[in-house]
Amino acid sequence: MAPEFAIRIHEGSGKGPVVVLVHGLAVSEKIWIEPENETLFAGLLPFRRLVADLSRPPAGEDIQTGNAFSGGFAFSPSRWDGEEKPAGFWGLLVAEGYTTVTWSQREPKGPIATAVEELVQVMKLVDERFPSRKVALLCHSRGGLVARRFLETHPEERAKIAAFIGMGVPHRGSRLASFGIVLSPLMALIRGVTEQFGKNGGLSVQAEDFVARLKKGLQSEGFLELIPESSFIKSLRGEKIPGIRYISIAGTTARYIKGYLLRPGNEVSARELFTLPDSLVEKMPAAMAPDEMVDGKGDGQVSVESTRLPWADEEYLLPVNHAEMVVDKEVQRIVFEVLREMKGEA
Repeated sequence: MAPEFAIRIHEGSGKGPVVVLVHGLAVSEKIWIEPENETLFAGLLPFRRLVADLSRPPAGEDIQTGNAFSGGFAFSPSRWDGEEKPAGFWGLLVAEGYTTVTWSQREPKGPIATAVEELVQVMKLVDERFPSRKVALLCHSRGGLVARRFLETHPEERAKIAAFIGMGVPHRGSRLASFGIVLSPLMALIRGVTEQFGKNGGLSVQAEDFVARLKKGLQSEGFLELIPESSFIKSLRGEKIPGIRYISIAGTTARYIKGYLLRPGNEVSARELFTLPDSLVEKMPAAMAPDEMVDGKGDGQVSVESTRLPWADEEYLLPVNHAEMVVDKEVQRIVFEVLREMKGEA
């Protein structure tokens, strides 16, 4: 029986493993194919804004001013606005001749079990189309938990799996899934920023609406399953499956983006207002600051400790945040090195 959802397949040269891409929470297959056009939370947050150039303030075409408030406000320029634009995994894999497969989960904020059943159908189709080929699962964030549950519960379908490559996978959950831990400092930060704009409340209304919509999204079942004490996290088996090579890639940079106040004049100038998540952490009691949001301990969403698998064959710690790792050149180099070893080209 044909799958009830679209599966994207590029048939490559026939050498090496079939690479199955499993995306994370609240995104789609765009995260692999055209990450610069991906959005989070049903269009609420452009992904390109999370892959930012923090080395400079916004200037020229980078500046997007709002007309509801005086002066203006802008975020750090996206790295896609620079000369060297990041590349997604799909295009790189296709260019290298790999047979590549992915899909958009029908309920990207829904339960992991739903995504697991979709992965079962994907793997059945891969087996039909490429019966003699091994498979490498390349997973980002919650996608790694989808893959792990699939490996645990479907021994027949997993027979073709030769590698599990996890990027920023929250194997022990994420404290940020409990939205309350960041709600109070986020609202305090918003109040501080909006005070910079005097009596005009346009920015305040927009910011508070953003938080309300974000909060609603974070109350979905998919997020609740990522709470470290959730029944799902506790149910994961702590054992290596023989015959599968496990690769773990973690980010150690929590910083995502900076916000700037724009001052009009002969030349628009930008004054830094805040950095996320640093400015949130500063508003928390030290004992409450989650490792996920602290440089060196997390990638902004997942702690280094949570990404660790005791039985991983290889573990890499890189200075990237949770969003950057899907387009980072060093992450991509590591992934392609594994894939080339699988087809005997290393």
